[in-house]
Amino acid sequence: MSHEISEDQVVRLLGDLCRRYGVCVSPHSLPQLMGAVSSGVDGFTDAVFRAEGCDPYAGVPLRHRREVRAVIADFFEQVENEDVA
Repeated sequence: MSHEISEDQVVRLLGDLCRRYGVCVSPHSLPQLMGAVSSGVDGFTDAVFRAEGCDPYAGVPLRHRREVRAVIADFFEQVENEDVA
């Protein structure tokens, strides 16, 4: 990925995930999530579920994981295309 994702952008993404999918992580998890940005869409998705206290595979229904991952993938793509301010 050629563009950096800012902390403010991640906070907005997390707010969206909380409102739309009930995936709500503690603000204390933000530093660890910022570190997971470089691991890509799948790694960041796993980090979000772990920050919520879930096993990203055993503790999350596959459909729910796919929905959340799709939102994260769209977000990463928007940042790559510089559409997220």
